[in-house]
Amino acid sequence: MGFEGDFEDRSYQNDESSSYRERTMLIDYSHFFPEKIRYRPVSSATRGKKSTFEKTPTGMNSKKAVDYYTSWTTKPNDPEPQAKYIPQVVRGDLYINLTGDFRKRERYNIDNHYLQNLGTFKATYDANDKLKFNFEDTYYAKNWETESDYYYLYSQKSNKVSLSTTFKPDKMFTHIVTGSNEFYDHVTAVEQDYKINTLIWETYYYYNRTSAGLYYKTAWQSYGQPRDYYPTSVQRQGVFTYDYTLTKDFFLHLKDDWVNYDYLDNESIFYSTYTRNIWKLSFEKVLDKHNALELGYQDKREKHKNFYSNDITEKSVFLSWTASI
Repeated sequence: MGFEGDFEDRSYQNDESSSYRERTMLIDYSHFFPEKIRYRPVSSATRGKKSTFEKTPTGMNSKKAVDYYTSWTTKPNDPEPQAKYIPQVVRGDLYINLTGDFRKRERYNIDNHYLQNLGTFKATYDANDKLKFNFEDTYYAKNWETESDYYYLYSQKSNKVSLSTTFKPDKMFTHIVTGSNEFYDHVTAVEQDYKINTLIWETYYYYNRTSAGLYYKTAWQSYGQPRDYYPTSVQRQGVFTYDYTLTKDFFLHLKDDWVNYDYLDNESIFYSTYTRNIWKLSFEKVLDKHNALELGYQDKREKHKNFYSNDITEKSVFLSWTASI
């Protein structure tokens, strides 16, 4: 468990209305629950060593059968060292974290202040070597002494909850699925309310010289009241990446980024439903551990459903130099 306090006094010469004095208190608590294992006893006559199958002629050459008859372990602190057990994970590793952020800010020239509370709960559960779950919930609340339309000072509260699952069937593939729900509610300025629901699927592949990734996202964003500059929308995005190691210092990169924004019935010249596709092909040459050169070609096409004047077509050849210290 950790505690932290902070005091800040900040002044903006060109924007005195933003100058403030703030007091903050932070609390952090973490706890780890190690996995719980149950040991099921088995007969020594049905469990042995792999060397037995290697030295004794037998017709049982199946790998699954050999693994079954040689899968056993000893039990910690068991007075009988020859006893054999089959371990079973009853509960995997569980890690939890809880943080709290409490602050009070006073504005110098507006004669106003607010109280802000933020709490985050995180939990990670390792079900086994292949499956992991992550849960996160963040609650946020801000209360102004006096709300102001002019300065957009509105009392509000929000909550974002997300759950993700990571699955690794083998060393080559990793799959991640994440779902989240987020909302913002205001006490008086209900037209500022909005909520976002998101679903993300990711797949990563790695084998020898090849690595690839596939990312897909769908997000639904809606507001309490339709507005000209904040229309309800549905976003869909897909990204494919591919990298191949030609030599130890020469690489091939390929990326295709596809995005579709649908503003439903709230279209305008500023928020026009469109589909954009950007693909890039490049070669990277590593000169040394601090410098690299990349030469490539990129094609960008953006097509609008109704407002065709917003269409974009770009084709470019680029040469970039990357340096790190």
